[in-house]
Amino acid sequence: HWRDFSPTEWVADQTPDCTIEVKDNTAGLDVGAACYKYSTDGGSSWSGWRSASCTGSDGTTSYQTITAGSVPFNPDSGTQNMIKFKIDDAATNTGESDEYAVRVDATDPPAPVISSPTNPEEDEWYTNNDPSFIWTTPSDTSGISCYSYTLDQSATTTPDTRCDTTGNSGSYTDVADGIWYFHLRAKDNAGNWGGADHYAVKIGSKASTTDAVIALAIAAGSREYDPRLDVSGDGRITSLDALMILQAAAGDGS
Repeated sequence: HWRDFSPTEWVADQTPDCTIEVKDNTAGLDVGAACYKYSTDGGSSWSGWRSASCTGSDGTTSYQTITAGSVPFNPDSGTQNMIKFKIDDAATNTGESDEYAVRVDATDPPAPVISSPTNPEEDEWYTNNDPSFIWTTPSDTSGISCYSYTLDQSATTTPDTRCDTTGNSGSYTDVADGIWYFHLRAKDNAGNWGGADHYAVKIGSKASTTDAVIALAIAAGSREYDPRLDVSGDGRITSLDALMILQAAAGDGS
């Protein structure tokens, strides 16, 4: 009698441990005879039988656990990695389990691709301070479980590992003027978190030649920092930002 195969969920390990419970009501188990074999092509071909561990002692008639340790499946797949077990009873009769699929995804998902209906161009300024964002669903072996995202004024933030949504959109209201960055990453159904994509939004009126003068004053230390004038996005305002503002204003005819 066989029961309770594990794992039944996706695993983020290409060499996982696999377990199953077994018992023999008549002669009892020969616990030293436990074996397993595995397939990486959906059962078309199989490895030879390999030794597995089994709890209990010879002759036991209660359920015992067979463990196949670090099964070397290696490829990620939801259908191709399979395993089966066998064991003898004390009278040398051999019993085999069913075949079980082991769903493996040890690869981080790609970053989603972000866009914004309210701020479609990252280099443009927009007066709407209620930005919204949408994103693609990354291709992933186990599928995407959820996303984590945040909005701040750093260009390189990686969101935390808390699921914020299972959908493909997010929005904010009453965001202060300045240059902001929306950061997003995905988690797959095996528990792998991927890297982040980043999207810049510039909220407020476009910088003018007057702003270039203000930027120079900030760079000189005679005015307070204004994030809207941090055109380069490096977290500080220098004469380079002032020059970029002047160039943008000249190009816009301001």
